Amino acid sequence: MTRIYLKTWRGDYLAHPHGNGVLGLSPYPNDACSFHLEYHHHRIAIRTHHHHYVGVNHHKEVYITNHHHSSQLFDIERMPDGKIAFRSDHGTYIGVGPYGEIRAHHCIDQGQLFIQEIPGVYAVPPAAVAYPTAPPAVVYQAPPAVVYPPAPVVVAPVVVAAPIIEYGGGHHHHHHHHHHHRRW
Repeated sequence: MTRIYLKTWRGDYLAHPHGNGVLGLSPYPNDACSFHLEYHHHRIAIRTHHHHYVGVNHHKEVYITNHHHSSQLFDIERMPDGKIAFRSDHGTYIGVGPYGEIRAHHCIDQGQLFIQEIPGVYAVPPAAVAYPTAPPAVVYQAPPAVVYPPAPVVVAPVVVAAPIIEYGGGHHHHHHHHHHHRRW
């Protein structure tokens, strides 16, 4: 299983902060932003760094749970440009709105498309994520030893170079009034 980051159309990253029952967003990738896509036959479960699972209920709410069953399994829909969408059991897609609100939607637009990035690497071709070629042993040995200490070295040049503007923009996000969120 490959660890991946899921970059949103806003330039930030889906995250599962420790202890939270909901997904959040991070302006730059860190451990809380790393997810595993677990294959269950043809569908996938999205496992967070803290070994929880992402689910969508019939109210179109995206939540975090300790275990997975059918309501936490998704179909991946791949776009020609390599972006992916996650379709839930309810036929809805996980998406990020203009204020950073994370909900499920019945249709796909830019908000429901995510770019897969592998930690320490630029965005990867979809095949590399879907079918990891490395044997599990290699994937598992690497992260603790390699990914943690060099994170500033590897990630900083890649991420800070371009999204430094987005990071500044990310601050605006906090000043938006929360009553904007009730747009549904």
